[in-house]
Parts: sequence; structure tokens; C-alpha cells
Amino acid sequence: MNRVLGNLSNFEIFNSGMVNRFNESGEAYRIMAESDVSDAIDSSTGKMYSAGHVFCKATGVSDDGQESITIGYSSASKVWSSAYKNLSDYIGWVEEIGRKIM
Repeated sequence: MNRVLGNLSNFEIFNSGMVNRFNESGEAYRIMAESDVSDAIDSSTGKMYSAGHVFCKATGVSDDGQESITIGYSSASKVWSSAYKNLSDYIGWVEEIGRKIM
């Protein structure tokens, strides 16, 4: 994931999910959604929960300069986007992610 996210900056996390490490309260997975959930996560939250998923806006570098993207990723090394693309553009996006990973 570091290779995929490496050239991105200005993250705005609007959806985050975390696995409860101590599932005694009945809450196995916590999902938070707001304009920037990173403000709601503190060190005590990090002790109670493990990483799950994140969906965010970020700034990336493209051939045309900087572009704003929406990207999601999980602790299971899955990556996704909410962009609407035709099939050939989607294949190009997947190939770009593959190049970053390699």
C-alpha cells in the first residue's frame, strides 16, 4: 500500500473502518464517516482498534500536473476508486496501480 499511496498528499479521510481488538462490547467493527474522520481518531482509539479500511480524497501527480482523486484501501491490501471510467480507462488505472506495486 505504501507504493500505491506514496505519491499522494493532502489526505482527507471521510470514511474509516477499524476492527475492535477487544470485542467485549459487541462492536466488532467500527465505521466512522464525516468530512475528516482523522480528527476523531486519537491514541486511545489506536489501542482499542486495528486498521480496517479507509476511503479518502487525496492529491496525486499525473501527466497533466496535480489531480484530486478519491481512493480507498484496506489493511488486506485491497485498493479501489469511486471514479467512473470506461473499460479502457479502468484497465489503464489497474495497470498504473500494478506498476506502482512492482
